[in-house]
Amino acid sequence: MNQQLLKEQFCPAKSIHSAIREKLNPILLSAILFVYLLSATANVYGKKPAWVDKRPNPRDYYIGIGLANYTGNAEEDLRRATENAFNDLAAALKVQIESRTTDIAREEAGISTEIMDYRVETTVSAVLEGVEIVDRWSENAKKEGYWVYVRLSKIMLAEKERLKRENAKNLAYDNYKRGVSSISTGSVGTGLRAFIEGYVNLIEYSNEPIEVIHNGKPIVLSSTLFQSIGDLLSGLKLTPVNGSSLSGRFQKSLDVPLKLRLTLDSAGKAVPASGVPVKFEPVNISMRLDTAANTDASGFVVSRVYRLIDQKDKQHVTASIDLNGILNSVVSDTILAKIIMNSMSRFNVPSATFEIDVSNVIISDFYDIDDNRQGAMLNLIRESIRDGLTSELSVAFSDDVDKSNFTLSVQVFTEPSPPNQFGISITYANYTFTMKDNKSGDVIYSKVLEKVKGAGLDEKSSRKKALMKGVNIFKTEIAAEIIALLDKI
Repeated sequence: MNQQLLKEQFCPAKSIHSAIREKLNPILLSAILFVYLLSATANVYGKKPAWVDKRPNPRDYYIGIGLANYTGNAEEDLRRATENAFNDLAAALKVQIESRTTDIAREEAGISTEIMDYRVETTVSAVLEGVEIVDRWSENAKKEGYWVYVRLSKIMLAEKERLKRENAKNLAYDNYKRGVSSISTGSVGTGLRAFIEGYVNLIEYSNEPIEVIHNGKPIVLSSTLFQSIGDLLSGLKLTPVNGSSLSGRFQKSLDVPLKLRLTLDSAGKAVPASGVPVKFEPVNISMRLDTAANTDASGFVVSRVYRLIDQKDKQHVTASIDLNGILNSVVSDTILAKIIMNSMSRFNVPSATFEIDVSNVIISDFYDIDDNRQGAMLNLIRESIRDGLTSELSVAFSDDVDKSNFTLSVQVFTEPSPPNQFGISITYANYTFTMKDNKSGDVIYSKVLEKVKGAGLDEKSSRKKALMKGVNIFKTEIAAEIIALLDKI
């Protein structure tokens, strides 16, 4: 075989390492390489072996051949050649495993292919520790580079797979029995988790008919577990206890919690389903609430809403059984968890939706000042009074009375006095604050401030001081009274 072609095959520009090793355990692979480097450095030089020119095809082994070009660092070159040999073997092993599973995967849609791909990658990663180095060679390192030949026993691999499969079957069957037993005693959460754990145990073999004898009859374990999850979910019902329509105030907590009861249909009778995790998710809004809780012994589950942050009039919260939470507590591999969640997406997961009518305090505020020339002063008074209300209460202001809940009227007139003997100008400001409920038309609050005194070097400055002193009284005293009143409504 042409030497250049050999180099392209066993030391490609983009090595199999970049495509395969991402899925393998790099710590395990590095450890294996290090061990073999220490144990097989002696037989490097000598007569060129036949396997360099012609790739062997032994019946009982998978093989890998790796080449590393000369860099001047013999130890590093040998390490790279060994790593390339491992990657070459891993690629050959991957092809063989895929050829055994492709037909099965094609019979299923979407998720089965994903599961098969996952099985291939995990199988390749798991068996590398059984690889042995057969030979190493380099007659002229600068010209030929370093070559490494590794192999993996097919018999050993088959036995390892058999033991792994048997262990997975035993774990899955134990979980199936635990699930059935738990559900019969009302521990639905424990039963659901056990079924999911059992399904995870066999996820690599989900398309294989692994059978066990259960109650004297053969059952296909993986499909039985999967069906048990679906049947259990379809028999559960999540029902709001206090109704699904609630009301609350913007920036306030809900007086009534989101409360539901989860029941299982058992021979036509609704029985409490305990220990089942339920998640609460606001729909396209922000809200402070308990996002997860487990059903109690009577099947009840509660979420408290601590603050309605969004101003939308209609807000929704969805409660549903937290399958993803159960799965993440069982599976640490995020890729595998995603694959399994995709497969379970066909299930009808019990859920319920709450609708919350959120009322906002909207105020239309109008100001009447006796001197229309004081436009800048009017704006300052308006902003100060609005600030006094919004500092303790979430309030929106609108110029449209039809869109507001309340109308605040502020009337102001001033009484200037001639300068005193020291040339100091005195002005008195008189305020009338009136709050009306726009729905009923009733005046719900009224307050008069008389003769609020302001002093200055001229009438303009004394008038401003009198007006601002009245505003400060509003912010420190009157605003608190209005807020307390609105909080009760």
